[in-house]
Amino acid sequence: MFDVLKSMIKEEWRMHSSLFGHSGFALFPVFIFSFTFFCKPGLACIQGDRYRCQIALGIHYLFLLVGAMLVLSDSWVANS
Repeated sequence: MFDVLKSMIKEEWRMHSSLFGHSGFALFPVFIFSFTFFCKPGLACIQGDRYRCQIALGIHYLFLLVGAMLVLSDSWVANS
């Protein structure tokens, strides 16, 4: 059972690192953690649900753009 899981994890790493590059794929969780770690105290100071919803929507757009940046940078490098 664990051998199958180990081989699946290796294959996922190989596939995603070939799509997004080793450093981009490996550092994306670190970016997510550091961003949420440093932004959470600031969100606690904001009063009102309307502003929190706008900030949450903006953060979702930011992560969407970061993901698109990874895809576009990898396709640009592959075409060079």
